[in-house]
Amino acid sequence: MEALEYHIVNGDHLKEFLTHNDKVYPFREALIEGDSSYDVNELEIFFQKRADYFKALFPDENYREKVVSVFLKMDKIPSEATVYFWFGNDEFCLRNLAFLLDVFQNKNWIKKRVLPDNKTCEDFFQQIDFRENSEIIK
Repeated sequence: MEALEYHIVNGDHLKEFLTHNDKVYPFREALIEGDSSYDVNELEIFFQKRADYFKALFPDENYREKVVSVFLKMDKIPSEATVYFWFGNDEFCLRNLAFLLDVFQNKNWIKKRVLPDNKTCEDFFQQIDFRENSEIIK
């Protein structure tokens, strides 16, 4: 049986380096900006609030297409999967990671965090072989 491994990355930049895998989902949020309060039982209200906020800043961007549609794909990851969360230690990454771990806390995934080993996120994103140069926290 094929291993069910999925990768959730913090934005599109890192996704570019994981082209060998088609199970990579970019989380295109910036939860350190604007009102990011939420109730895990009312995510539609949260997403509408975020869509309104970003529409005011970026009128030509489609938040639902870029963020919500990918989030819904993440939500369909099978329960027996191992999910790697590729997020650094800076405030931006940690805020996004905390949201995802909270929202998906009831998933039975094996959750692993991949982060740089003594490097900044920027240095980390410039690496080519992430698995070889990364630390995985179980």
